Amino acid sequence: MSTPATSTAWSSPYGGIRFTTSPFGEMVEIGDPTTTTWRDQLIKLLHIDAAIEHGLMVAYLYAAYSLADVDLPTNLDSATRDRRRTALTSWQEEILAIAKEEMSHLVIVQNVLSLLGAPLCLSREDFPWDSQFYPFPINLEPLSRGSLAAYVVAEMPKGWLDGVTPAPAGDTGVPTDDTGFKRRLLADLAAYLGYTPTPDKPVAVNRVGALFNAVLAILEDPDRLPDRHFNDNRYTLQAQEAEWAKYFPSPRQEDDAVYRDNPELKQGHRIGDAQMIVEPLATRDEAVAALKRVAHQGESPDQQPPGPQRSPQQAKSHFERFFAIYKQWLTLGIDPNPAARIPINPTEIRVDERRSPTGSSTYIADSRSNRWAKLFNLRYRLLLTALGHTLQSPRRADATGTPGTRGTLIHLSFGEMYNLKAIANILVRSPRDSRRDPKRAGPPFQMPYGSQLPAAELDRWLIYADILDASQSIVSWLLRGDSNQAERAYLTHLSAMDRNTLTMVNGQIARLSLTQGAE
Repeated sequence: MSTPATSTAWSSPYGGIRFTTSPFGEMVEIGDPTTTTWRDQLIKLLHIDAAIEHGLMVAYLYAAYSLADVDLPTNLDSATRDRRRTALTSWQEEILAIAKEEMSHLVIVQNVLSLLGAPLCLSREDFPWDSQFYPFPINLEPLSRGSLAAYVVAEMPKGWLDGVTPAPAGDTGVPTDDTGFKRRLLADLAAYLGYTPTPDKPVAVNRVGALFNAVLAILEDPDRLPDRHFNDNRYTLQAQEAEWAKYFPSPRQEDDAVYRDNPELKQGHRIGDAQMIVEPLATRDEAVAALKRVAHQGESPDQQPPGPQRSPQQAKSHFERFFAIYKQWLTLGIDPNPAARIPINPTEIRVDERRSPTGSSTYIADSRSNRWAKLFNLRYRLLLTALGHTLQSPRRADATGTPGTRGTLIHLSFGEMYNLKAIANILVRSPRDSRRDPKRAGPPFQMPYGSQLPAAELDRWLIYADILDASQSIVSWLLRGDSNQAERAYLTHLSAMDRNTLTMVNGQIARLSLTQGAE
C-alpha cells in the first residue's frame, strides 16, 4: 500500500478546486473531500481525465493535419527545402502517433470506470474551452512553435523546468544545450499564452501528471477505496488489446531487419510508432498498473537516457517526442507558424462570438467546404457512437444464441478513424470563405448534441441509420458539384461502404424489432 496523500495546500482554493502536495507530487482535489465519498471523488477525477485525454487527442490530430498543406519560403535552396519538408512530414507522423496513444489512454480510463461500476465518459466540451483542470486553454489550432511549447510543458515530468528562466526577447540564436532550449521554450510559451512569467509561477500550464497523481492516490489506497468497490462483472465489456491489435499493430521488434538497421530505433523508438495501451482490468492492482503505464507514456517521469541504457522496446514518452520536435524546429530555423492558413476552432455553423466568453471560432463559409465540414462532424459522431456502443456490448452471444455485434462495431469505429483522416486532409486544402480564398478550412471536431446512448439496444441502432442517411445526403450533394478526381473517388467509395453498413444496420433494427415485439 502506498502512503495516502496529504492535503497541504500550496495554493488557496479556487472555485472548489485546490492544488495540494502529496507523496505523489502536486495533486488536485474537487470541492471538500469530507463531504463526498472517495469513490465519488475518484469517478469525478476520472471523468475529468477522460475529457482531457479526448481534448488533447483531437487537438493533436488537428495540429498534425495542419501540416499537410504547408508552403515553405520560395527563397530556400533545394537542400534546405528538402530538410524542412522531411522534418514537417516526420512531425506529422509523430504527432499522429501520439494522438493514437491518447485515444488508448481515453479507452483505458473507460475500462477503469467500468471496473468501478461507473458511467463511461466519451464527452468533452467544444473548443475553445478552459478550466482549472485543463493543462492550458485547449483550442483546435494549427501547429505553431507556441502551441508545441504548451504541449511539451503539459506532458513534462515534475521538476523538469525547475530553476529555468525564459530567454530574453530577441534571442533568435540556436541553443547549444538543453538548458538553452528550455529557456527558448519558456519564452515561446509565455508569448503563446500571453502571460508574464514570475519566480513563483514560471509557467501557466497545469501538468497532466498532477491529475494522475490525484487519481492514483485514491485508487491505490484501500482505506479510501475498499476492495468492495471493484467489480469484474463488466470485464467482458471492456476494451482489450486483441481487438485493437489488427488495426494498430505493435511497433517493430528488434529482430525486424528494418528495426535493426535504423539508428533511431536503436534508441527505442521509430518515428510514427504508436504503442497502444489497451487491456481489460479485473483488479485494483491491474487498474493502478495500467494508469501508471499511461502516465509514464505521457511524461516518462523516471525517463532513461536514450542510447544503450534504454531497452529497444521502450518507446519515447510524449514529452520526449514533443521536446525533440521543438529542438529540431529551432535548429532548422522553420517559421514559428508555418500552417497559418489553417483556422483556429473551425465550425460549420455560425457562432455568436458575443455569447462565447471562452474564445473565438472560425466559420467555414465556402458552401462546398462547409458541406465537407458537416460530413466530418457526422463521421465524428458516428465514431463516438460506435466506440461507446462497443464498450457496452459483450463479446459473447446473447441469450438467444445470436452472435454479438461487438466485432462489427469495432470495425466500424476504426473505419471512421480513417474516414476522419481522409476528410481532414481534404478540408485543410479547401478554401475557407470562397473559391479564391488563400485561407483554408479545417476539421471542426464539433461534439454531437448528446453522447449518451439510449438504454434500449434497438434505439442505439436507430442512431446509425439517422447518421448514415444524413451522410448519404451530403455525399450526394458533393458528388453533384465540382470535385477533383481524388475527392470523387473517395466519395464514391464512401457511399458504397455506407450502403453496405446501412444494410447491416437495418438488419439489426429488423431483428431487434421482432425481439422487442415478442417481449
